[in-house]
Amino acid sequence: MKLRTICLLAFLTASYLIFSSRSGGPATIQSIQATGSPLDNTSCANSGCHFGGAFRTNITAVLLKGGDTVSQYIPGEEYVFQININSINNPAAYGFQTVALMGEDNESGGLFQSGPDQTNFVTINNRLYVEHAAPRNSNVIEVGWLAPEAGSGDVSFYAAGNAVNLDGATSGDSPSIMPQPLVVSEGIASGIFKVDRLSVNLSLYPNPGSDWLNIEIVGADIGSYQIQLIDIAGKVVWSQQLNIIEQQFVKKINLSGFQLGLYFLKLTDGNAVATSSFFKK
Repeated sequence: MKLRTICLLAFLTASYLIFSSRSGGPATIQSIQATGSPLDNTSCANSGCHFGGAFRTNITAVLLKGGDTVSQYIPGEEYVFQININSINNPAAYGFQTVALMGEDNESGGLFQSGPDQTNFVTINNRLYVEHAAPRNSNVIEVGWLAPEAGSGDVSFYAAGNAVNLDGATSGDSPSIMPQPLVVSEGIASGIFKVDRLSVNLSLYPNPGSDWLNIEIVGADIGSYQIQLIDIAGKVVWSQQLNIIEQQFVKKINLSGFQLGLYFLKLTDGNAVATSSFFKK
């Protein structure tokens, strides 16, 4: 009898820890990827964290520019990725996780820059995920997104959502993923947005790097430029004015004061923009 009680207490404790930790974001606490992407290692339903609910959740998403839905992006432009967690029966709260991928190797597509309150930005295997940091009251989530550099091609957005009852147990919730990714192509969105892109080649090396980063700029016109490094939360962590006087220019940056993770580089002459990314290890 005593052994049975101990086993029951251990089970309840484990269940509580699983539930409470993932309510703060599965990628943040346990590196769980559950968006429905080709990289996922589980889902919210089959991981044993959320199941058995009657909310009939389904997930939809759109990419917005100035409040309008777009199906194409302009490299270097800023957008809003909006996730809608649709459900019935009045759930008590919601959770989400999303990732944007591009290319044959499913690299991070663009940069998630901002999110609503209680949002976590998490890097797993050099890819950036955004997810809830606590149960959310709203079923609509909007995340700022910076489009990648020219020539990146299609970007696929994957998202998972969850409608929960907040009863402290692992059952009674209704997780779901988007049935298909939202695929956004590179181009001129709706024919009304236009952005100039710097006709330069950016090379960042070593990448990943730990001590120093070399930024090689080839093909830029002679003149004044601003260069910025942006972290995964969208914060500018380093900025400098550059006077480029030759066609091949190399700038060396000390990375010793930077946190580990993914960074984006933005180069602009005030009118046109070029972007690239690197990982500080």
